[in-house]
Amino acid sequence: MNTIYLDFDNTITNFDILDFFIDNFLSVKQRMDFEYQLKANIITHDVYIEKVCALFTNLNISEDMLFRSLYELDIIDPHFNKFASFCYSNNIKIVILSFGFKQVIQFILKNYNFVVHANDYKIQNDVWIPVLLNKNKEEFITTPYPKVFIGDGISDTHVASKVDILFAKKGYYLEAYCKENSIKFTQYTDFNDIIKKLMCILKNE
Repeated sequence: MNTIYLDFDNTITNFDILDFFIDNFLSVKQRMDFEYQLKANIITHDVYIEKVCALFTNLNISEDMLFRSLYELDIIDPHFNKFASFCYSNNIKIVILSFGFKQVIQFILKNYNFVVHANDYKIQNDVWIPVLLNKNKEEFITTPYPKVFIGDGISDTHVASKVDILFAKKGYYLEAYCKENSIKFTQYTDFNDIIKKLMCILKNE
């Protein structure tokens, strides 16, 4: 094991950051409409991401104000720093795969130095322009060693059957999907659970 791939929203974070921005600065109703269409299989996940990101073209605040809205919020899993230190001590690289915005992820994780593959945006004449990744997460999982992924949601289902070791967050969509499709996974509640499991795996390697 030399690399661990992670989702960001609801995995590293305690809530979905894009949802937070949309609900506070854009349109809760539109987000919920898109979510309903996704869960009802009216639209694909790719279309859902396009629609959600397109909402940001209506954003009327600066990047600095957007980031300031995150101050003093309990954003990151309380055991994540311990997890990052564990990986560093064991020479395990952390790669983040997300359909959120890279700049936001890098701002939240500014104390770390991780590789991040995510959507992007540009701001031109005060207009936010999303720049989509247009790739599924599994396309970035390239390590020749046992493939490890940690996630929670619909976007992580593309990865589920493609990795050797899968961690799915308790009570979230990915866990239900794995059960429904007989995909082997390890349930976790927080990163402390993951550390314990990884210690056992490394001990037996």
